[in-house]
Formats: sequence, C-alpha cells, structure tokens
Amino acid sequence: MRRLMLTVVGALVAVMLMATAALAHITFFDIDNTAFRTSPTTVNVRGTIQCTAGETYTIRVTLTQDGNTGQGTQRGFCSGDLQTWQVEVQLVRGTGFQEGPATACAAAQTRERGTDHRDALRHCETVQIQEVQGGG
Repeated sequence: MRRLMLTVVGALVAVMLMATAALAHITFFDIDNTAFRTSPTTVNVRGTIQCTAGETYTIRVTLTQDGNTGQGTQRGFCSGDLQTWQVEVQLVRGTGFQEGPATACAAAQTRERGTDHRDALRHCETVQIQEVQGGG
C-alpha cells in the first residue's frame, strides 16, 4: 500500500510539473537605463526579456517626459534565453523629447501559440534619454 501511495504521489508531482512548464511564462523582464533619441519625435527604448521558448511576445512602451508622451510596440518570438528587445517610441502628444530623464513603462505579454496560455508583466524605469551620434 505504501509503495502504491508513493507511486501515485510521484505521478501527481510529475503531472503538475509538466503542466506548469507548458504554460506561457516570463522569467525576466527589464528596461535599460538609457534610451536613444533619433529625432525630437522618436526615442528607442531597449531592455531584456526571457520567456518560454516557442512563445510569442508583445512589448508595449509608453515614454513620458515633461508633458511629452510617446508610444511604441514590438513583437517577437521567445528563444528561452535572455533576449534584447527594442521599441521605437513615437511622440503622440507634446512638442518633442529632449536629452535627460524620462519615465519608460513597458508591458510585456507572452502567448503560447495555438492556446490561451498567457503571461504578462509591467515594469517602469527612469531612463536617461541620450542623443544618438549623428542623430537629428
């Protein structure tokens, strides 16, 4: 009886581990401290994501600085390793981004293809906007 009980418990643990591994999952998500202005209306925000291999990800970034607001989106495929992402943020309100501090908020969502399994994280970071060498 004891052997049967151990076998059943072991099987249940294995099933739970496999079910957890099959769900969409973001294991790491961050925004770099530096963003790069390519024009007064465009800033590239970068960061790092790690998510379950084979899934797709969508990252949406909102950048705010002194009454200016910009937004951008990037989509990609998860490799399972740490990956660098970059979103081109376009000004949607205000007169233009300047060099200096700004707030970048990024929302990441992953989805396992062909299923409803999803994961989402949101992260905000103070970033320093720098002019790209040779930029406008």
